[in-house]
Amino acid sequence: MNFVFISPNFPEGYYAFLAGLKKVGFNVLGVGDAPYDSLHPIARESMTEYYRCYEMNKFEKQCEALKYFEEKYGHIDFIESNNEYWLRNDAALRERFNVDGLRPDYMDNITNKAEMKKFFLKGGAKVARYHLVDNKENCLMFINKVKYPVFVKPVVGVGAQKTFKIKDEKDLDRFLKGKEYGVTYIMEEFITGDLISFDGVCNSKGEVVICDQSHFPTPVDRVFNERLDEFYYTSAYVEPEFEKIGRAVVKAFGIKKRFFHIEFFQLTVDKPGLGKKGDYIGLECNMRPPGGSTPDMINFALSTSCHQVWADVMMFDENREPTNYEKYICMSATRRDRFSYVYTDQEIKDKYKNDICMSGRNPDIFADAMGNDFYYAKFKNLEDALEFAHFVLKKK
Repeated sequence: MNFVFISPNFPEGYYAFLAGLKKVGFNVLGVGDAPYDSLHPIARESMTEYYRCYEMNKFEKQCEALKYFEEKYGHIDFIESNNEYWLRNDAALRERFNVDGLRPDYMDNITNKAEMKKFFLKGGAKVARYHLVDNKENCLMFINKVKYPVFVKPVVGVGAQKTFKIKDEKDLDRFLKGKEYGVTYIMEEFITGDLISFDGVCNSKGEVVICDQSHFPTPVDRVFNERLDEFYYTSAYVEPEFEKIGRAVVKAFGIKKRFFHIEFFQLTVDKPGLGKKGDYIGLECNMRPPGGSTPDMINFALSTSCHQVWADVMMFDENREPTNYEKYICMSATRRDRFSYVYTDQEIKDKYKNDICMSGRNPDIFADAMGNDFYYAKFKNLEDALEFAHFVLKKK
């Protein structure tokens, strides 16, 4: 079976997906703009052939690459990038080459933050009330209903860029005057809660075959906009009620054989008109692996390879990795160059030499969103995991 992987060079860690595909028997074919010699050695070893597409931003150029593969190897069975940037592109390629999977006519359901709310509701999750930003008068009518503050972000897009917390009318005026032309924004009631994600892989029936939950104590928009250091953790211990809702939402979206990263708020106070403390509020879905090195953290927390589980599902429609794994909480603590910290890199590694799974420096392209130096360590309980994070991030 022929599997075309789009942009296998970015992020670099995606070589693990390629290796997983090869292991289960796929003929792995890559299309990307990076020189072949610059690819990770495992990526090169895992692919039967790599087509360097010098103009990846031009759809027809990618079509030329796939046509070449089709003529040489036969029908293409799967096309995937596992990358948010290429999701719509992947869908268009599938339609052009008659390949199963998400098609262009479905993409708004999983990329448009207003459209995806109906699937959260279908899955039994509550969602924040919203207004698509048009003019000041209508914005004020919405705000009068939900009260300040409100949160504004592009209705299509990921990450914390171009997000705004609006506390009063002056903030509203400032936003309306400076918002980017041609970009549609969604305005939502502000939610006081903890950000939690439900991550995993589902099969062709939309059934979850592997999952975890990740917690983000520091708001993502603050980490990005204020250049903060941060910690967050991925846990194999999924709260039963959260897992029930997460599985129902995955099913409601109707996705098949995909990685997913679905974000929720858990209310920390009652929110009139929305829910009670402890309720889960659907935020947004991302039908690809969680960003950064979180897939590695999933591997450490679940004592398995989520990359291989995904490949198993693509070939066999089931998880064929061991399921009697040790469960952990994997903590990420990320430092910024602009801060001075009490403990040195060596002191951290000496104290937690039996717990640290990975450490290093993020590529500059990710530094604004993810920080500079990272440490991942796994623990059996949250108390020890938090102690580790506080040790790493203690400032002078």
